[in-house]
Order: sequence, then structure tokens, then C-alpha cells
Amino acid sequence: MPGVHDGFTTRMQGALIGIAALLACVPVLGLISRWGEVFPRWVPWLHERPVALPLAVVPGGLVALACCMSAPGIVVNAVRRGEALTVLLFPYPV
Repeated sequence: MPGVHDGFTTRMQGALIGIAALLACVPVLGLISRWGEVFPRWVPWLHERPVALPLAVVPGGLVALACCMSAPGIVVNAVRRGEALTVLLFPYPV
């Protein structure tokens, strides 16, 4: 994007991937928690039914794959731009 500092885009990329990783942890955490065994009553058509295993594993796996594939690029771009401090501030890729 013209006019935007490159360090900003690196920080935003790291922050967005980190937020996606946090959001993907919720359904995976439900696999080991009691609240993740059945759908709550307020969920229409699915209430009190057991939660299917792929419903939690697939989103978590996709985000894990995206994190693993994007981390080396974030580190390489930060080093090329001379922004190694940015990687230290957002240690997610490391």
C-alpha cells in the first residue's frame, strides 16, 4: 500500500495471524472441556446434541497450518527490511 510504512504492515500481519490463532483455540479447547461436549441450548436445531470432532479439529488445524506457513515469511521480511526489533516485539513467528 502506498504511503504506509512497511513496519506497520509487518505488525498488522503478525497481529492478525495471532488473533486468528487465539480464535481457533476456543473450539479446540472445547474438545477437552465439559462445555464442548454438547451444543448449548441456545443453538437452534443443534441444542443438546454432541459436538462432532471435525467441527473443532478442522478450524484449529487450518489455522495451525496457516501459522506455520506464514511465520518464516514474516521473519524473512522483517530481517530484509532491517526490522528485527519488530520480530522481537511480536515473537509469534519465532
